[in-house]
Amino acid sequence: MKKSLLSLLLVSTIIFAGTYDDSYSPVGEKSLSVSDPFMYGDFKEIRRFDLLDASDVDVTDIGATDINHLKTTHAQSDFNEVVKTIKNYVSSGETIKVTVIGHASERTDIQEEVAVDSKTYANKIQNWFRTSQDTNQTQKNSSDFASDIAARLKDNNISEDIIVVEHRGSEDLGFSTETDYGIALSNRVMVAIYVVKPEPEVVVVEDKDSDGDGVLDSKDECPDTPKGLMVDDVGCPMSMTIRLNFEVDSYMIPESSNEKVFEFAEFLKDSPAFKVHIVGHTDSTASEEYNQVLSLNRANALKTALLENGIAEDRMKVSGEGELSPIEPNDTAEGRAMNRRTEVKLLNEL
Repeated sequence: MKKSLLSLLLVSTIIFAGTYDDSYSPVGEKSLSVSDPFMYGDFKEIRRFDLLDASDVDVTDIGATDINHLKTTHAQSDFNEVVKTIKNYVSSGETIKVTVIGHASERTDIQEEVAVDSKTYANKIQNWFRTSQDTNQTQKNSSDFASDIAARLKDNNISEDIIVVEHRGSEDLGFSTETDYGIALSNRVMVAIYVVKPEPEVVVVEDKDSDGDGVLDSKDECPDTPKGLMVDDVGCPMSMTIRLNFEVDSYMIPESSNEKVFEFAEFLKDSPAFKVHIVGHTDSTASEEYNQVLSLNRANALKTALLENGIAEDRMKVSGEGELSPIEPNDTAEGRAMNRRTEVKLLNEL
């Protein structure tokens, strides 16, 4: 008879069915909620169970009203289902948290409750609920209910590390307060499993130097640099050239330019992929034929200097352009001095 009545109340008198849907929120200071309410996270799955009924109580000391003298009992089959499901998740390798949330009823003064005075089981329940309960008492009751379930879970080899215990007092009355059994059924424990989404797999890409220029790919702005080229900090080929100026009608390299020749030779040694084209030039003060020969002699003079500094002959070619490519007007002494020169072009191939 009692079982049938409880079942009927479960169907017909529940008034806060959404309490454990997405609208759920912690009670705050009244709650024993964890400091980080993980229930707001993005989960792979959330599994909520039917209530574990804490209304069926045995009075160990007849007439006692302190909750410490009451022992909560729960439908064993419902509890066994909770334990079985938790273990299935754990054995499948899922990372989970299990919330165990206790709720308690609140004192009411309905006329029907006051009028009932029987010797039946319900009388024992009502005697307890007629006792004046303040907020602290309802909080303690709900805490005791939740702690009882948490302890039983641990007794069934559920790790304490995944259990989160919370109590909500009478904040969420789950059933109608119009009947004694409705009031009693607000004493309940709600259990939910939160399946944590696995962290995205971090693919570690090995940072390597694909083109072998000494700069890792993550910083290389010129990823396909030919081997043997000297590069800068971002992996791009460094370019160095040399321009030598000569005295009038001379192809002797000035002593003041020897340091330039040495530095250019060292650059070529560090960049073995580079080859060079040395081009000689003159001003226009002699005949075109004479200037052509003079410009070639100036180019060969630089080639000889580079040979003496360790640069292989097959990396160099020479030519002369005479007076045909001035960089300044030849009608001034300064302009003619600039035109008496050799220049070098860097090549990847001869």
